[in-house]
Amino acid sequence: IGLLGTGQCRNGAGDISVCSAADALPEYDYSGVLARILGVELSGLWPVFEQGSHTVNVRTVAGLVRADNLTDGEPLPRIAPLTVTPALIWQHDFWTAQLETPMVARQTRVPANDAAGATPGYMMVNMKLARQFTPPFGGGNVAGQWYVALDNLTDRTAYVASSIDAMRLLAPKPGRSLSAGVQLLF
Repeated sequence: IGLLGTGQCRNGAGDISVCSAADALPEYDYSGVLARILGVELSGLWPVFEQGSHTVNVRTVAGLVRADNLTDGEPLPRIAPLTVTPALIWQHDFWTAQLETPMVARQTRVPANDAAGATPGYMMVNMKLARQFTPPFGGGNVAGQWYVALDNLTDRTAYVASSIDAMRLLAPKPGRSLSAGVQLLF
């Protein structure tokens, strides 16, 4: 089952309308299609430096999906493009600092009726600082961390290929953001 564009538009009253009308919205329909989806995800962690309780590692995560609508002979819509995220990770005792650069390729494999067309690629820079702790509850079965993260450091405008074409250019990924929090694992 896929959420596919019908090629028609509807106005604010829900009636079929010409797509160039001011209040026209593209129509989508859940329909069954014969599909083939292939993908691969790879990840690796390589030690770069270790001295005492100080370590530096390089981590890379990469993913690729290819999805085809075999019923229509077109690519399936809203499929993420090639993504590679290298990261440099420093650790010392309970502290961790991470610098990562998610890189997302341009998505050109879109169906013919995708009004937004190809989605541009982008690269971001993210930073995170965290301190691990053991909370005074849970009998040692609970782990926690305090963290502060700065995402999209360069304030790059980026669009998500997996959002519907009517919203893709209206709702890009968030700009530069700072977040802080506590995470508990149990």
